[in-house]
This record gives sequence, C-alpha cells and structure tokens, in this order.
Amino acid sequence: MMAFPSVPTVRAVLLVMALMAGGSVRAGETRQLSKVVAEYMPGDLETAIIPTPQKAQMKDTLFAAGKVLLVKPDRYGAPDTLEKELTRLLGKDNVRAITVSSFLRTARSTGTVVLVGGSTRNSAAGRTAHAKALTTLDTSVKNAGPDAYILLSAAGKGDCPNIVVLGGNSPAGDFWALCTLRQMLFRKNGVSYIREGQIADFPRFRLRGNKRPRQWEWRYKANYGWFFEAKPKAGKSFRADYFRPHGAWVYYGNPLQAADEEMDKLISGYDEVAVGKKKPRRRTGAAEYYRAGCREFVLKFDDSGSKMSPATVDRFGAGGFFKALHHFLTGMHKRIKRIDPANRIYFMPRPYYANSFELASYAKALAACGPLPGDMGLSVCGPEVISRKIPTGCLKEFRVLFGLKNKAQIYDNHGRGGDYFACRGRSADLWKEVDCLFPERGTPVTRITVYDYLWNPGAYDPKRSLLLAVRELASGRPEVYAPLRDYILYWNQNRRPGAALSRKEAVEHFARTNRMLKAKYEALAPILDKSPLAGEVKLADELWGTRSTAGSFEWGEYARLRRRLEFEPYMSACGWREGRVARAVEAPTIDGRLDEKAWSKARRSDAFVRPVWSAKQAPRRADDMKTPTGESTAIRLLHTRTHLYIGIDFAYKTRPQTPDWAKKLWKDVPRPGKGNLAWRAPCFELFIDPTGRREDYYQIVSNIAGVWLSKHFGDYKPGEVPQRWRPDFKFAFELLDRRGTFEASVRLADITDTPPASGRAWAFQCFRSKIGTFSVFSGVFDLVGGEHAASQFGRIVFE
Repeated sequence: MMAFPSVPTVRAVLLVMALMAGGSVRAGETRQLSKVVAEYMPGDLETAIIPTPQKAQMKDTLFAAGKVLLVKPDRYGAPDTLEKELTRLLGKDNVRAITVSSFLRTARSTGTVVLVGGSTRNSAAGRTAHAKALTTLDTSVKNAGPDAYILLSAAGKGDCPNIVVLGGNSPAGDFWALCTLRQMLFRKNGVSYIREGQIADFPRFRLRGNKRPRQWEWRYKANYGWFFEAKPKAGKSFRADYFRPHGAWVYYGNPLQAADEEMDKLISGYDEVAVGKKKPRRRTGAAEYYRAGCREFVLKFDDSGSKMSPATVDRFGAGGFFKALHHFLTGMHKRIKRIDPANRIYFMPRPYYANSFELASYAKALAACGPLPGDMGLSVCGPEVISRKIPTGCLKEFRVLFGLKNKAQIYDNHGRGGDYFACRGRSADLWKEVDCLFPERGTPVTRITVYDYLWNPGAYDPKRSLLLAVRELASGRPEVYAPLRDYILYWNQNRRPGAALSRKEAVEHFARTNRMLKAKYEALAPILDKSPLAGEVKLADELWGTRSTAGSFEWGEYARLRRRLEFEPYMSACGWREGRVARAVEAPTIDGRLDEKAWSKARRSDAFVRPVWSAKQAPRRADDMKTPTGESTAIRLLHTRTHLYIGIDFAYKTRPQTPDWAKKLWKDVPRPGKGNLAWRAPCFELFIDPTGRREDYYQIVSNIAGVWLSKHFGDYKPGEVPQRWRPDFKFAFELLDRRGTFEASVRLADITDTPPASGRAWAFQCFRSKIGTFSVFSGVFDLVGGEHAASQFGRIVFE
C-alpha cells in the first residue's frame, strides 16, 4: 500500500528568492466544496474522479485558480497538448507557460503555479514546501510505468501562490495527471476553483483504447487505437495530439502468405494491383510502421479459414496449411524482431475464443509443426466471440494451450452501437494475463466505463461508473444529468422483455418501452446542447441513431432508439414467437418421417420468418419478413418423461446437397458424431434455454450429411470447455424432390435437472440454414444481431 503524508501548512510554497522579489504574492480564494459544487448525485459522486485513481487523499476545500503559471521542464520535447488543454480549461488569458530555468530566474505569481513533472523531472518541485510529500509520492509510482503520475494541489497561504504538481513518469503521465485535474476543477460565478488533495496513480492495463477510437477519449486516459496511423495527419492525429502513441500493424491472413518472398514484402511493403483500378494500391510494410513509431504487430486469422496464396500452396502443398501457418508465424516473428527486439507480436488464431469447438484440435495441429516463439502473445475475444464474462483463468488456459508466455490482448465485442450499460463481467485481476483490452466499438457510455475498468479494475463498480459516465457526458450540468440519467437507466432496465413474458406481453412491453423512451428522448434532446461534451461525442446521434432512409440498416447501430422504433412493426409481427410442446405417451421413432400417431397430436407452427442481417435484406413492410413461396417451414414439438422431440417439415425449390469440400472433411467422421463446421452444410440449428432467462443456452446443429455439433453457451469453468457438452441426441432427415422432413430427440436430463411440468416455459429458437432462403422460428435479428441473439429467442410452453 502507498503511504500518504499529510499536506503541510505552508508558510512559503516556493523557496525561490526570485519568486519573492519585487512584490507580494497573494493566495487564491479558498472555499468549501459544498459552497461551489451543487449536490445532485448520490454518494458525493459530483466530485468523484473517473477513471478511479489507485490512491487519493482529497480535501473538501477548493482554491480559486486565478492566473496560472505553467512551468515545464527545459527541453520538454512532448507535444504541447497539455498546455493547450489547460488553456482551454482556464481561458487563453489565464495561462502562461515558461520553462523551469526561466521560472527560477524571474517568475512571480499571484495565482497558481502548475509544475509539470514530479520531483525527479522538475527541479522547481523539489524547492517547494511540499518537497517531502512529493518525494514520497514519486517513490510510490517510481516503478509503475510511463503512464503513472502523481498529482498534488494545495492552496497558498499568506504571500504564497497556490501550487499544483502534475508529476508523471513521462510526458504521458503528466498528461494523465492533467486529465485527473480536469475533474478537480469547478466553476462558479465565472471563477475557476481547484480542489485540494494528492494522488498517486497508475494503470493496471498497459494499453487502453478502442478499435475505432474517438478523439475525446483522451479525457479518460485512453492511449490505444488498434490500427496504428503510419502517416498521421497534422493536427488531426490521435497519436500526436492526445498521447495515444500505441496501435498495431495488423496483417489479416486471408489468404495466408507464408512463402519467404511474400513475408519479405509484408515487412518492406509492396504495390497491390487491385482489379478495376488504374493505379496499384500501396500496402505499407511493417518496417515503415515501425519507423513511424509502431511497436505492436498483430498476425490475424479470425474467420479466415484455410485459404492459402498460390505461392504458399507451391511451397507447402494444398494440404499443408498448418505447416505453412507455423512457418509464417515463426518467420514473421523473426523478421519483426530483427527490426527491433522490443517489438511485441500477437497472434489471433482462427478459433479466437476459448469455447470454440475446434480450438483444441487447431492448437494440436499447429503444435505438431513445432513450438511457437514463446514471447508471442495471443489476440483473442475471451470465452466467446461476444463474452458476457471474461475470467482470468480462461486466458491462462488459452495461452498455455499454444505454449506462449506473454500477456494477451483482448478484442472485446461486448457493448455495441446502442448499448448503454456499464462494462461488467471482466475479472478484477485480468490484467495479470492481459496486456491490452479494447472493444470493437461502443457508445460513449460503454467506452467511459471500459476505461474506468481498465485503469483500476480492483476498485471498479459498474453502477458507480455508469453514473459517472453520465455525469461526464452531461459536463457536470445537473439540468442535463438528470434527464440523461433517467433515459439511460430506463433503457437498461427495459431494453429487453422479461424472460417470463408471453409473446403478447413481450410485444406490449416492447411497444410501451418505445413510447416511454421516445418521450424521454424528446424531453432530453433540446437540452443536450448545454453539455459541451455531449456535442463533441455526438450524443444525440448516439441515442437516436443515424438519420437515413426508412428500412436502411447500419451494422452495429441496431439498438438506438430510431432503430427500435423502425423495427417495432417487424418485432410485433414476427418476434418472440411461441410454440406448444404436446405430451406424448409413446415416443416416436427417429427416422425422419413424422408419420407416428404422436405427431398428429402436436400443434403445428409455421412461425418461421426471414432473418435480417444487412441492408441488402432490409424489409420495407412486415410482410417482407415472410419466407418465399415454396420454402415454407413448420415445426411440431413433443415431450415424454425423458425426451424432447422436434419435428420439422419444410419445402424448397432446389433439393439441398452436401458440398464436395464437406464430403471430404467428414469422410471419416462417425455418424452421428461431433462435426467440425457442421453448420457449413444445409442444416437445422436448435437453441434451447430451459431456464427461460434468455442468457445461457444449448445449441445443436445437425446437417443433411448426418454430422452434428453440440455446444453449451454458459459461464466459463476452469478446465472445462462448455462446447464439450455431449447430449444423447438422435436425428434424421428425409429429403424428397420438393419437400423434406427433419426429426430429432434430445434427452431432457442432458438439459435440465427438473423435468418440465405443465405450463413451464423454455426459451427456444430454431434456424433453417443453407436450405433455400434462411428462416428462423423467432426474432428479427438486427436489434441485437444474429441467430445466437438469446434476447430474441421465442419460447415453448409444455402441456
């Protein structure tokens, strides 16, 4: 633990004769915090700092800043961002910047002296009456990295000025200290006040950012954007202006280019001739990125399959993908390390989430070609592609599986466009295995809370962080904070229908929530311009959504209010469907024919609609969701005391066929058996949630080749991969010229410990995939994305 000395009573803040010569120095006005800052948040959050500092000792007093003398070390060498931001905060006429040498010779101040750099970097800091306190603070963060900083602010007494020390271990640390000082600064009646206190602070995660960074994120100590700017634009670069020096050169291996001459080009750069283009496009090589300051390099293979370039096939053969991949990873590692041994290299494998059914076999096949460089790190998503929880043990197991020792980076997909919840579900000690965590996108709300977690995960509280994010977006204005908080909290509490609701109740909840959100937004929108930050982050657009033609779809913006309102007729007509599960005395035979007497008693449901994924499939009216003529799908459900039975009859214009590549892939797979990429052939996918909460669920994919895959999407458990779930499952297809049938059974004991009683409801989804047009039992998809969107599952009720 870091020990903090008390702030001493100051008779002379600066023991510098030059400061005292030629006239008296008057301290700024000192006032109680409660006299300056309005109370409008619970728990004194009006004055809390986000991201939460590691250690802070704050007073309930403030001093008037007055005229500010900014004293920077000689030959500082950093961008003048700190000076610009302090000037913006206090006013152009209130800040004058000088060097330490000039300050010691001539400076006088009747307001506030801001010393940049702690006692080790600014000699003037060591000559203050706070020298002992500053030395203790500096010692506490000495080995905490370049982003660590100390901050001391104390009111002057008598003839002495106020003093503020922004003491980072580097210029970046100085700047993060300013970001904290920004939240210690308050204005009332045209006067700027600074709160007294002292802080010693450092981040747990070395890198903190977003795949798609925003300019304003520097306020919350973001220092990373995944794609490095090799040629930053003057005055518009995140790197140059806002101490965001970190990013990655990213190679996407589709197809894999593993021949030596190809790897050499990836390092040096090359001209790529694009089809239909008059001039070749220049691909900047890793070496040029390094010369521009890049030190992170990602070799990325997510969703890439096993395609190889012609030169790679010539070198390793058509079946030599893993040999080629191993040669590429070791070869690129050698080349990038040759540029600079300090460079960091990350590998994103195709199974880039720990619960992938093919992860173990993928890692084993790669290991058979030889070990990977031990100092390589992984770039992964956690247990799932979109992980509700990311435990530390998951990352450790992932790393050990590939034989790597360095920390990973997390490409975090949780929190998308229109999501306003706080970051949650990430272990407090995840930083021990993870060097960098960055979301793919996110609203200003999710982004601010993510940075709060990344800086100090041990102190992170999602509820507190959410309120502080709203405060920041309101720029500390109570009249903006209250309606914005009400909108965000109402959204989070009502964004999805409750798990126990019937279809009718779910549709009514959706419509009622939309009406209330629209009313809250219409009351909020006119006052958003009272918050400068709300304008900078384009908060009105983040809440409402991009204005465009009806029926248009922007990927990742599915949950904003305009999108919800636009989708209401589709959800009302097609969402949250229900099915009935009839009780059967005799079990049907699983032969794919649905001709037993039991099936005649089951209620038939044709509630299958066309899912929506992109603008190309955007409906113009609810009827557009209907499946095409000649491709109808209907489901019937039965249960006995021991099993659940699924029967589907479906039509098609062209009889489904197993692809040739799949026939080769599955030649030696036992039938039925665990199928690698079973979903890549014509199939039905079942999604079953016996809890009804629409969170965790079981998935079974079964295709016309007789290959099936089962998986449990649940919480990570050390040493256990949920996809290893192996139920007693049987299925059969019968395919005729224009119609087919699918019949399946799954043992209830493999899904639930309690046989379902009459009236019990489960969440349920069924997806018809690659058999003519895609169709789904329930859900419209664009609101939350994909057939795995548990919040849109329909439900089945047992009789």
